Amino acid sequence: MKPIILNVERLAVHFPVRQPRALRGSATQVLRAVEDISLTVREGETLGIVGESGCGKSTLSRAILQLIRPTSGRVIWNGENLGDLSRREMNSKRQELQIIFQDPLSSLNPRMTIGNIIGEPLRVFRPKMPPDERAAAVREMMVGVGLEPDLINRYPHEFSGGQCQRVGIARAMILKPKLVICDEPVSALDVSTQAQVITLLKQLQRDSGTAFLFISHDLSVVRLMCERIVVMYLGRLVEIASRDELFNDARHPYTRALMSAIPAAAPGAKRPDRIILSGEVPSPLEPPGGCVFHTRCPRMTPRCQREAPTLQPITTSHEAACHYRDETDSQSAGATDR
Repeated sequence: MKPIILNVERLAVHFPVRQPRALRGSATQVLRAVEDISLTVREGETLGIVGESGCGKSTLSRAILQLIRPTSGRVIWNGENLGDLSRREMNSKRQELQIIFQDPLSSLNPRMTIGNIIGEPLRVFRPKMPPDERAAAVREMMVGVGLEPDLINRYPHEFSGGQCQRVGIARAMILKPKLVICDEPVSALDVSTQAQVITLLKQLQRDSGTAFLFISHDLSVVRLMCERIVVMYLGRLVEIASRDELFNDARHPYTRALMSAIPAAAPGAKRPDRIILSGEVPSPLEPPGGCVFHTRCPRMTPRCQREAPTLQPITTSHEAACHYRDETDSQSAGATDR
């Protein structure tokens, strides 16, 4: 088994939110964007993070990269606590930790040529590199992501969305980082372009051995890309499993509802009954007590209202935070005793 390169330990990210003076109570509330998240990433693997919009996926990724300072918890990168590093030391680590953003066009500087955008990490982290060598590296990287090297002096507005995302991928990969966070990298692209970008990312991973933290709300894309998957709801981790275990035997009611929303692969194909969740996602300013999912859960019990579940092992590679399994186990035991 490959070594663990990233270890996130009980990470939390809270934001103070000022309230209008006209409202009664405290002038400041706390928005709990991420709460008590623990996960690991191994060398060369792809870990998926899924959940509805607003569940804390992007905030988690930025806290891992120390772009947002965590409120509590630790991010251990190759044995080092990133929270203990100075700004200068953290900036040095960024050549090992890169990110691909969701919107391919807005993430690129419109005043810079494609060549300058892709080569910028080389100028920052390898300032003594001769310009001709840097230009050669940029052209080689452009070929690697499927762009014509002759386009090196073009500007972002001259490219399609898919081409701009390839530029963003080239910028992230040119330093050969050990971990790349892919924050919804294909959600702004059409379906055919999504398939091309996913194929490109998998090929780059095979060639470089880079690990990916792949964030998406599209489970169909995650199934193609990831080996293990984390499911988040309202800033909490509710289930984590290998891809096959999650898609074949999801245990958390929220995960099952997400699975039921995946479109059928072909007309007439067998698929689970659609699970429609009632109500709205609660505000992270006022998360419900007990299990945060209990206000929408079809299996809610009084225990769910008063007690927050913890992750419990189902197999060696599958954990879920849900009381339902405990309730069914105790009911089965009671029936046997009778």
